[in-house]
Amino acid sequence: MKNRRTILWLAAACLLVFPSITNAQVKLTWKVVKYDLNVTLPSDFGTDRDLDVTATLELKNQTSQPFGRVSLRISEAAKVTSVSTGGSSVDFGNSVEKLSATQNLQKVQISVPS
Repeated sequence: MKNRRTILWLAAACLLVFPSITNAQVKLTWKVVKYDLNVTLPSDFGTDRDLDVTATLELKNQTSQPFGRVSLRISEAAKVTSVSTGGSSVDFGNSVEKLSATQNLQKVQISVPS
């Protein structure tokens, strides 16, 4: 009987503690407020499968703290050639983020003015 009570108390404590740990780990920093994609197909799509895509994102910082970097995860097949904010070019870098043994994403880290 005493063991059963102890187990019940431990289970109740876990139910109270784990949701707060989980919520503390996942914090939304940036929120996409608006996006616009401008896609241009090549004139000979039968032989040339490369698309020209310009993505415009309007992001909002959801925290009270300033952040100087935005990280985007996109297809590893995409090629980022330039990034700008407010009409001015900003620094960015690319790296590979492994999802599994056969799947990767491209992580684009963008420096933004504070």
